[in-house]
Amino acid sequence: MASAKLSDTTVEKLAAVQKQLGMAGVDGTLAFIVDRFHAAYLDAALPDGWALNDDLSLADMETYFEAYAAEENGSKNAWAERGRTIRAALVAGWIKTPIGLTNEAIGKLKPAEAARLKNALDAHYLKLTIADPN
Repeated sequence: MASAKLSDTTVEKLAAVQKQLGMAGVDGTLAFIVDRFHAAYLDAALPDGWALNDDLSLADMETYFEAYAAEENGSKNAWAERGRTIRAALVAGWIKTPIGLTNEAIGKLKPAEAARLKNALDAHYLKLTIADPN
C-alpha cells in the first residue's frame, strides 16, 4: 500500500474541503476527492454514439488551443467552459463520431451529456500528452 506525506498547506486545504462537504475526517475527504477525480477523468466514459480520435498530431493540439483561446471571453461559467472545450475539440478533429457534428448540435446537448463529454475530452488529453514512464 502506498503512503504519502502531505504538507501542512495541503492538510489545511483538505480540512476546508472536509468542512464544506460535511465529511467525518480528512482521510475520508481525500479518498472522496481521489474517487471523484478517478471517476471523472480516468474512468471517463463517452456518451453513447461518441468516439474520439486517438491519432492526433501536434498540429491538431495547436488547432485545439487556438480555437479554445478564440472563444476566451472571461466567463467563469462551468457550462460555457464545457461548450468551449467541446467546440474546440470539434474544430481540431478530436471528435470522430457522431459524423457531421456542428456547433449548433453541441449547443443542444443535454447538460449531463455535455459534462460527460467534457470529462472524456479532458481524460483523452491527459492520455495523449502524458508520457508512459515505462
